[in-house]
Amino acid sequence: MSGPAPSDRSAASSPQLVELVTVATTATAAQAAAALQRPFTGDRLSALAELAGLIHQAPLSHLDRTRLLALLTTGLAAVPTGQIRSAADLVRTSAPRFPSSTGSVRLPTVDAALTAAFGTLFDLDQQVAAPWTLIGGLMVLTHCAEYGVPYAGRPVTPTSLWGCSPTVTRSPR
Repeated sequence: MSGPAPSDRSAASSPQLVELVTVATTATAAQAAAALQRPFTGDRLSALAELAGLIHQAPLSHLDRTRLLALLTTGLAAVPTGQIRSAADLVRTSAPRFPSSTGSVRLPTVDAALTAAFGTLFDLDQQVAAPWTLIGGLMVLTHCAEYGVPYAGRPVTPTSLWGCSPTVTRSPR
């Protein structure tokens, strides 16, 4: 492996790690570059695994997460381990940068049942002035559509597999 030795404190801050930190957090490029100087500590594989775990947890768009994870496997061969540990510390301790939203979400083509469910949500949005929150599977589908995660169809569940659905009845009091 070429490049600076893992303990070389004089190595310039990795531009790839500066980008990673500034995409995942609110830290500026100057703040990231200044903080990425740290002596070698620990195992390189564990440092990369820790940083990968933090990227998986960060509120990133699907494209940013995919790009940053690819960077960990291909773009850091010559980067000192201390800088990787410092980047992980920055991602863990800095305020996250939330992806901007376009204000509308283009939904994928869905089956009739999901189309009806989204119709109900749109009606709810028009009729209820108070703030409300979407939870559950439709929230996940909407979040995935907003951030470009591909939709592969409804999951197979025990109820869909056996062609039945739960029945909810109200007990008389």
